Amino acid sequence: MRNRVWGSLSNFVFKAYVIDAMIMRYQKYDKRINICLAIVSSSSIAAWTIWQIVPQLWAGMIAITQVIQAVKPYFPYSKYIRTLNEKSKLLHDINRRFERLFFNIDYKALTTDEIADQYFNLKAEAEKVCFFGDDMNCAPQKCDIEYANQETAAYLRSNYNI
Repeated sequence: MRNRVWGSLSNFVFKAYVIDAMIMRYQKYDKRINICLAIVSSSSIAAWTIWQIVPQLWAGMIAITQVIQAVKPYFPYSKYIRTLNEKSKLLHDINRRFERLFFNIDYKALTTDEIADQYFNLKAEAEKVCFFGDDMNCAPQKCDIEYANQETAAYLRSNYNI
């Protein structure tokens, strides 16, 4: 059981870091869109002189921001961020409980049956958190996985000297 607990702990720590990396990526996307919209919309009043000098450029920028504003609800980044944040919090909590179980195994604080019950309950909880429904059409990118690998390695090195 110790090896199973360790394997699940390592796996779900990695998955938590993948989710964290996805959150950071979607926050960047959402922030860029909002900054673009804010700059063009708030500077439109101050740009009367630009309208006179380069009216086509300014008209193009306004048209682009209007299109972005119209399609922004179809960029589900805010929804992804909310859902992923919830999943991240839950998974980090489950990982803490996996750590506690691992500690209890090493110090023989639980019976084999208690260890098995806790392990299978935690694993089921973690798998449920890691499930994404059809409405969450997001997947990790290579950069998310690289970040998660680095963070997982640092976590295991600092907490377990591995």
